[in-house]
Order: sequence, then C-alpha cells, then structure tokens
Amino acid sequence: MLLYTHLLCTIFMTGLIWCIQLVHYPSFRFVNNQDFSKFEGFHTHRISALVVPLMLLELGSGLILLFTPIFSYLLLINMILLAGTWLVTFFFSSKYHKKLLLGYDEISITKLVDTNWARTSMWTIRTIILSYIVLSGGLN
Repeated sequence: MLLYTHLLCTIFMTGLIWCIQLVHYPSFRFVNNQDFSKFEGFHTHRISALVVPLMLLELGSGLILLFTPIFSYLLLINMILLAGTWLVTFFFSSKYHKKLLLGYDEISITKLVDTNWARTSMWTIRTIILSYIVLSGGLN
C-alpha cells in the first residue's frame, strides 16, 4: 500500500509539474506589471497549499520504502531524484518566486522556467521508475 501511495503522489506531482512547466510559468509573461506581485502572491499561496502536503507525503512514503527490508537500487535512485527535486525547489524555484513577489522580472521568470525543467525531468523519471516497480510485481 505504501508503494502505491508513493506512486500516486509522484504521478500527481508529475502531471502538475508538466502543467506548470508548459502552461502556468510561461503565462507569467502575460500578467501586467501593475498586478504581478498580487498575482505571484496568489500563485505561491494556492500552489503551496496543493503541493506541500503531497510533497511531504511523497517524501515520507519514499523514506519509509527506502528502509524496507528488501533493498532496491531503483528505490535508491528514486530517492536521489526526489532529493534533487527538493534541492531545486529550495535553491532555485523558491529564490525566483521570492524575487517575483517584488514584481515582474523577465530574468527571474526565464530562470524559473529554465530551472524547472530539472524538476519536471526528475518527477517524470521517477514516475517511470515507480511504475516499472509496481508493474513488475513490486518489491517482492
């Protein structure tokens, strides 16, 4: 059950990050400068309410899975990639969102979109790895 919970969180986050990457972040360029800080505050508040609980559940379930009696290199790779998503989130995405709270900044938007490809890729690869684990019979 824990593996399925972890996979479902990852699948949800993968779908969400692709939508953010291809639609939401690029749409930042179409918000007028006068309303941008208010828009960014709204975005940050609403998206955090959605992703923080899922990211925490994903992290917790992944850590528990990593320390199950049956060791799996695929789970280890999964967790390394998950750590990567957290690192990119804290060292890049959060930094650019904080800058954007101050107002429209084309450079920060571009860097946000560019660095978010790392998170998008890592979540996608993790979905593939975890789907393979589940479809091949789990950790047995």
